[in-house]
Amino acid sequence: MGISSLQIGGAELPGAERSARSLIRLSPFREAGYGLLMEALAARGNAAEALQVYDALRCRLRDELGTAPSDELQTLHHQLLGRKLAARP
Repeated sequence: MGISSLQIGGAELPGAERSARSLIRLSPFREAGYGLLMEALAARGNAAEALQVYDALRCRLRDELGTAPSDELQTLHHQLLGRKLAARP
């Protein structure tokens, strides 16, 4: 449901967000859930919360595993930062 809900967008975005949060609860070290949640939040216009999700994952991976998020999630993070900066007046 999550990825397809994200691709459909609109009224399906809350379903994508719920699916992503469930994935994170079930597998807190799998990055797929975090990426899906970040994309769902950004699609709903909440880039700031999407950036917070990334930061929580980054801290968890650093503190508990001594590693960093994947290149894919780092790219998504940079894209979200670019959107946020572009939105400034």
